[in-house]
Amino acid sequence: MGTYLTGTLVENLADELFGRIGIAPLIADLPADVEVTLRHAADRKLLFVLNTDEDTVEISSLPAGMDVSPTRR
Repeated sequence: MGTYLTGTLVENLADELFGRIGIAPLIADLPADVEVTLRHAADRKLLFVLNTDEDTVEISSLPAGMDVSPTRR
C-alpha cells in the first residue's frame, strides 16, 4: 500500500501521531525559516536557534538561558 503525501497531509498526520505520544516542538510558534536543535550532556543543555532567512525575526518564547552567540543582529 502506498500514497502520495502532500505537505498538508504530512502536517495533519504528524500533529495527530506526535500529539498522541507527547512529542512537541522545542519552541512553539517558530517562523518557517527558523530551525531549533537541542544537544545535551549530563551537566548542560545547549539550544541552537538558526534563522535561515535573510530577514531578522523576533522569537518571544525562548527559555531562560545565556546567549553565547558571537554577534547578534
